[in-house]
Amino acid sequence: MMMTHTDKYIVPFCGAESFFGTNPIAFGVPTLQHKPIILDMATSNAAFGKVLKARESGNKSPVIGV
Repeated sequence: MMMTHTDKYIVPFCGAESFFGTNPIAFGVPTLQHKPIILDMATSNAAFGKVLKARESGNKSPVIGV
């Protein structure tokens, strides 16, 4: 299991300022007979890395479309 905290970039529902980080969470569970169970997620609508990548390439943000 892996967790981390990031700087505040996420505005809470009905909020006016950023308050939460994207706080990625990942874990993996090995199995004997099947593929392992792996979860890799962000606690925001989109991972901040995807937003930065879109900004650098000049594409629209995956969250707000700008």
